[in-house]
Amino acid sequence: MALFPLLALLAHGGDAAVSVYTPRGPTGLRAAQECADLGSWLAYLGAGACADLGVDEAICADLAKPDRANARCVEAHGPAVSKALADAKHRHEKELWKGTAAFTISAFNNWGVVRPFLTSLLDHNEHLPGLTWFLADSPHDGDAVVDDIRADFEALRARYPATDLRLESLDDVTAAMAYDARELAFRYDLKCFNTAVKPHVFRMLFDRGYRSVLYFDPDIHFYADFDEVALLLRKRTFVLTPHETRESPDDGEWQTDLQIMRAGVYNYGFLGLSNAYPDVLDHYLAWWADTLRYQGGVDLEAGLHFDQNWAVFVPSFYPEKTYKVLVDPRYNAAYWNLHYRGAEIAYNSDSDVTYGGAPLVFFHFSGVSTDVINFDAISPHQTRYSLGDLPNLRPLLASYAAAVADSAYYREHS
Repeated sequence: MALFPLLALLAHGGDAAVSVYTPRGPTGLRAAQECADLGSWLAYLGAGACADLGVDEAICADLAKPDRANARCVEAHGPAVSKALADAKHRHEKELWKGTAAFTISAFNNWGVVRPFLTSLLDHNEHLPGLTWFLADSPHDGDAVVDDIRADFEALRARYPATDLRLESLDDVTAAMAYDARELAFRYDLKCFNTAVKPHVFRMLFDRGYRSVLYFDPDIHFYADFDEVALLLRKRTFVLTPHETRESPDDGEWQTDLQIMRAGVYNYGFLGLSNAYPDVLDHYLAWWADTLRYQGGVDLEAGLHFDQNWAVFVPSFYPEKTYKVLVDPRYNAAYWNLHYRGAEIAYNSDSDVTYGGAPLVFFHFSGVSTDVINFDAISPHQTRYSLGDLPNLRPLLASYAAAVADSAYYREHS
C-alpha cells in the first residue's frame, strides 16, 4: 500500500492508519509520525517556519494542507525531516510549554508508583513549568515513613529545578471549591474521592494562571515527549483519548466492548484541558464538578464509573473545534487495547520503546499488580492475553516492575 493513504489516515487518527498498514521494521510508522509532528510544529510556528527550519518548499506546501496528507514528506523522509523536527523542538519547546502544569492524585501509600511517574514525565518533558502531586490524604505528621516520602519528594525538587514541583493538600484545593473537599472524602472511598476531586484540582491550577493543565493517573509511564498534546492545546480546550478504536474480539474474554462502554468510552487516566475557549472550560469544569459531587461513584448497572464516563458528553456539549479525540496509538496503550496495539510495541530500553517503529509516548499500567512478581496476566482486569501471547511486552513490564519495586512497602507502611 502506498504511504499516501497511511498518512492521510494518520492525520485523522493513528489507529485508523494501523488498521490498513501494519508497521514492521525499524521505520514503519516513524516516517509518517515525524511528518505529522513536523506539520504540527510548522502550523504552530507560522509564516517563515519552513525557511527557518530548512524544510523543502514542496513538503511545506503539503504539510500546510488541512489533513496533512503529504506523500511527499513520507517518501522523502530521511535525515532532513528528522533534523527539522529536532530543530523545532530544540529551539521552541521551552516557549511551547510555557503556562502548562500537570498533576496526579493519590495518597502517600502510593509513593512507590507516584515517584517513577514523576521522574518519567519530567525526564521526557524537561520544560514542563509546573507539576503537582495532589495528596488525597491526611498530613500524617510524625509518621516516619511519610517523613521519608517527603524527603524523597524534596530530593526530586532539587533534581528538577526547572519545574515547580509541589505537594498540594485538601486545604489547598478547598480554597478553589464552594464547599469543603472533605465532604467528598466522607461520601466516597479513596479511589472515587481521587477522581471526584479532579475537576477541582484543575480549577485550582487554572486559577493560578496556567493556560493548559494535564492530568495523569500515577500508573502511567512515559517513554517520549508530550509535545503533540501541548501543540493541540494551543487551539483546543480538550484533548482526550478513547479506550479503544477497534472492536474487541467476540471471544468471551475480558474486556468486551460492552464493558468498555459501561466504564466509559474515553479513558480519564489522561485528560488535557486548556483555556483556548475560556467559556467552554469554565462551563465544563463547573458542570463536571457539580455532577461528581453526588454521581462520582462506581455502579456499572446505574451507568456510573468514577469520573470518566461523563466524558462521553464532550463531543455533544461543545463545538468540534474545541476538542481533539487523540487516537494516535502511541498514547494510552494499555490492557484495554492490547488486541491491536500489543503486538506493535517493542522495548529495547527505557529510552527506546516504540510502537511500529515510532516512539511510544506512554503506557498506562492500569491494574498491574505491584505486590507479586508474576506479571504473566498483564493486568487482572483482562483475561484475553498473557505474556505468553505477547512476549514482546515482557521486558516492558519487567522494567516497570523494577521501577515500582518498593510500592508494596509504602502501601503497607504509610
